[in-house]
Amino acid sequence: MIQKSSTRRRFAALASGALVAGGLMVAPQIGLSAANAAPVDLDYTCSVSGAGQTKAQPTTVSLELTVPEAVAPGAAFPVSIAATLDMGSASFGPVTGLTADFAVPLTVGGVTSVVTLDPASAPLSDLVFTTTGTGNVTAPAELGALPITVGEITDLDLKTEPDFGVPATATCVPAAAQDQTVGTVTVSDEVEPVAVPVTGAVKITGTPKVGKTLKAVPGKTDGATVKYQWLAGGKAIKGATKPSLKMTKAMKGKKVSVKVTYSKDGFLPVVQTSKPVTVKK
Repeated sequence: MIQKSSTRRRFAALASGALVAGGLMVAPQIGLSAANAAPVDLDYTCSVSGAGQTKAQPTTVSLELTVPEAVAPGAAFPVSIAATLDMGSASFGPVTGLTADFAVPLTVGGVTSVVTLDPASAPLSDLVFTTTGTGNVTAPAELGALPITVGEITDLDLKTEPDFGVPATATCVPAAAQDQTVGTVTVSDEVEPVAVPVTGAVKITGTPKVGKTLKAVPGKTDGATVKYQWLAGGKAIKGATKPSLKMTKAMKGKKVSVKVTYSKDGFLPVVQTSKPVTVKK
């Protein structure tokens, strides 16, 4: 018999202000609102498979969402999740515990985005996963205070402890007809989208010499598309749109730089140009 644990662990919501997501600082003008951080408990059934067995675990999923006070239509906005998945207890032969990183789908106005939670471990005797996660969710074009709902939760890389090399999976679905709302966000056309978060500036590595190859090293981003355009004397070099550029005789004595454009859905593009280097013989 599966015994439900009475333990409930809670995380305090992140304070309002800028959110660090994936090592990148998100612009503070869309500060986080603690008003959306009330915990919501939902009834789920998690089907856990491992060591040649599959068990349906009655599970309480507790989620706390922290979101910006307002976001622009169609923009991507940061969401912080504090989560507890209480599966009670289980027995899988020689397995003593599980480590999982769960993918949580959030839907706003018909648009679904997935936030990945940090890996968390739990012994089978008290199978309670307590973790947090941050990610970007896309706002719909619809305006107003819109509900954020959660759907089927799955693991990305469920591992057994000890690791017997046996594949393990977990899929968590709502156990009954219930309101799946876990927060709200206000979509307003008075809010401007923020620029793609970029840490650091593009730079050139390599020896600026005829016959040698230079390489562009862009700043760090979280999933942005990076496009390149090499310049000679400030003018675009035709066809030079790759991360690297081989120095030709025609470039001797010229100042070579690279312009990069960072693009991501829901964000304003960011353009950077590196410091130039002078090509020698």
